[in-house]
Amino acid sequence: MEKRNGNRGMGRVRGIPNKVTRDAKEIIAEVAQKLGGVDRLHAWAQESPENERAFWTIIYTKLIPYQANIKASVGIAWPLPKSKLDE
Repeated sequence: MEKRNGNRGMGRVRGIPNKVTRDAKEIIAEVAQKLGGVDRLHAWAQESPENERAFWTIIYTKLIPYQANIKASVGIAWPLPKSKLDE
């Protein structure tokens, strides 16, 4: 069995962000503050329906954890009503 030298090859401890990722997030946060921060983002989102849609569908969803344990059930009433496409 080969002996390891210290922690070499073990990787970082779980939950500790990658240094590049951490640095990038800090830089982006600093730029966001220099561009006007919360007040500017709020004003931008209110400028048009497209901006508000982008906020809710692209920006806000970044707050949702990447992995989520979700259990759901869907009830469907059969028969479904006929549509014009069925004709």
